[in-house]
Amino acid sequence: QFGLLTRKIWSPHNFKGQVSPHELMQAVAHASKKRFAIGKQSDAHEFLSWLLNRLHLDLGGTSKPGSSIIHHAFQGMVR
Repeated sequence: QFGLLTRKIWSPHNFKGQVSPHELMQAVAHASKKRFAIGKQSDAHEFLSWLLNRLHLDLGGTSKPGSSIIHHAFQGMVR
């Protein structure tokens, strides 16, 4: 689901590189098995953590450092 949305956003053949918020939330609700559904209140930190992890896995990421752009950009150490 997220791969299709990412292709839609970054495709050079599309006139507009955007997706509607409703389309994004439908994909999130489907991928999270209604854990983050439209009209359902959820924790923002939990959502962001889930979204980044899901994007990392969908981009072929593994537990090795730097295995995806998500891991490279967001993984860090807390001191």
